[in-house]
Amino acid sequence: MSNSITDMPIEKEEMPVEQKKALNPTINSTPKPLHLALVLFAIAFLLFSNTFQHGFVLDDIGIIKTNKITEASVGFENAKVIFSTPHLSGAYHDQENVIYRPFTKLLFNIEWNLFDGDPHLFHILQALLYGCIGVLLFFILLEAFHKKWVVAFLVSLLFIVHPIHTEVVDNIKCADELLSLLGILLALRCIQQYIKKDVAFYFVLAILSLLMALFSKESAVTALALVPLFLYFLLDIPVKKNILITASSAACVLFFLWCRWNVLHVYPEPRAIMASDNYLVLCKEAAFANTSQIASAVSTFGLYLKTFFLPYALSSDYSYSTIQPVGFADVGFLVVMIICISLLFYTVKQWQQKSVIGFGFLWLIISMSITSNVFFLIGTSFGERLFFIPSLGICLALVYALYEKLDKEKIETSFAETMQKAPQLFAIVFVLAGLYSFKTWTRNKDWVSDIILLSKDIETSPNSCHLLYNLGIKLSGGERKQELANELISLGYSQQQIEDSSAVENQKSFAYLSKALSIYPYMPPEGYNEIGLNYFNRGQLDSAYSFYHEANIRDTSNPIFINNIGTVYLNKANALKQSNLEEANKLYAIAFSYFVNATSKDTSESDYMNNIGCIYGNANRLDSALFWFKKASEHDSLDVVSLQYLSMTYQNIGDTLQAVYYQQRANAIRNQGMQ
Repeated sequence: MSNSITDMPIEKEEMPVEQKKALNPTINSTPKPLHLALVLFAIAFLLFSNTFQHGFVLDDIGIIKTNKITEASVGFENAKVIFSTPHLSGAYHDQENVIYRPFTKLLFNIEWNLFDGDPHLFHILQALLYGCIGVLLFFILLEAFHKKWVVAFLVSLLFIVHPIHTEVVDNIKCADELLSLLGILLALRCIQQYIKKDVAFYFVLAILSLLMALFSKESAVTALALVPLFLYFLLDIPVKKNILITASSAACVLFFLWCRWNVLHVYPEPRAIMASDNYLVLCKEAAFANTSQIASAVSTFGLYLKTFFLPYALSSDYSYSTIQPVGFADVGFLVVMIICISLLFYTVKQWQQKSVIGFGFLWLIISMSITSNVFFLIGTSFGERLFFIPSLGICLALVYALYEKLDKEKIETSFAETMQKAPQLFAIVFVLAGLYSFKTWTRNKDWVSDIILLSKDIETSPNSCHLLYNLGIKLSGGERKQELANELISLGYSQQQIEDSSAVENQKSFAYLSKALSIYPYMPPEGYNEIGLNYFNRGQLDSAYSFYHEANIRDTSNPIFINNIGTVYLNKANALKQSNLEEANKLYAIAFSYFVNATSKDTSESDYMNNIGCIYGNANRLDSALFWFKKASEHDSLDVVSLQYLSMTYQNIGDTLQAVYYQQRANAIRNQGMQ
């Protein structure tokens, strides 16, 4: 047997890991943060790219499209107006004076002038802001978890694809939510940089970012608690800096609240909250004696949780009777309370360990506190947009709970290797992300216009007073009639077919409004007015008067309601003119007083002037009639009605030349509209 050294087995020396990386840098290399951030931004932006051809919907109209302050030229003077008035100031009929979001309105003002009022560009900017939120969130969590990318990436991914956020991105007015979260995240990111680099610039930038969040939406005041909790749970920070940052955050909140009070306290008290806006007011009514505002609010919080995990049936409105008051014996209330108490107990128990799951729960509860209706009532009982910031807490707690089950030291490698080592984590999150992305993409399509959105949502929430009311109003509105006419003209429909189609929508409008009234016998004054209009168009003048009168009682300042009451008296007078002239003249006098009143409240509306002219015409005071018809035409050169009346009045005078002239002008406008 040979014992030669050459016969002995030679043990191969293992190549050091560092040497392997040098030879092949792809081995065990973690993804670059910038690449992951760009992936998140691209997903967020592309996921909402099917909204880029959408128009203005719902509250976009009053806050942006028809708002005089929003549409004014950008400049220091208009900025002063924005920061010194309520959010809805400048709308046609504004009675809302409890909302103060000047930074958001300033953005709308800039966008309107920059984009020339093009809603498509507004939607693109919404998607860009949303993408920026995804990127910021990723970098904040990446820093908080010491450059370990898995939780940061998966939390950010789950957050940006969630369909409960479609309202925030698709409804342009919800830029207040986007800017609010963007400001909070910017502040947290700057705080991280300030602590890491000890550069005062980042501290100043954090303060400015927090102020941006506050002046974008009031609910950002919850940052007063969120910032110190973030410092405790996710940052290692010296006590002095903790106190400085927390105190500065409190100073920002107090400054905002002072500014808000200083602007709003001079305005009248807001009108009482209606059940059609927030069903919780019903808890005070005798018919709901066994219910509780707190129990109902907690139960509604359970609906938020359910909608987050199962977002299959989304709606732009969840008002009464989609959601109804409950008492403390309600199963939904008890289940939600057990869940919340259990999570609170867990958070307290794990306080010293700085549980990330506990932080996620606290983020959820605290950011929801202002809009929960538990402590005080707000103008709505439930809104998907209200869960935008709170849902981040669930995403964080859910992903981290899954992550906690893994050997974390072995999975923070390359993307492919990490997926192989943690298949359950990635499978669960990616499956959820895929399902949520599909729902988000399809839900976006519903937000293309008011009619499409409301018609879709009424299928999901068929007993929602607010949805029924809004859809009824939209279907009977002049803008919808013109939109329908243009659509049918392009398809080659005849004028009779267009009128028949419009009549069908009027019937639907009446049915929706009547159903809303049957569910709850009170609605905004515009609803009563629209029901009155339906009765008026069908010749049922007494019923029309009843609803017009109810609308006027609820809002005595609206000239439309006043004018409509006058038209009822005018039509009754016309019907009596041949059989009882004396009684007809009395009704003409009453109608005249309503028309004059309406004109005094809105001196630019041609319809009111035409009605005054009609009164003079019926009294055979043709010179006065001509004066008012001409005045109406001067205020609205495209008003066919005033031109028709002018033609008829000149015909009665015997001035055929002028009669033909005005008739030709009326025909030209009609023909132009048909093209």
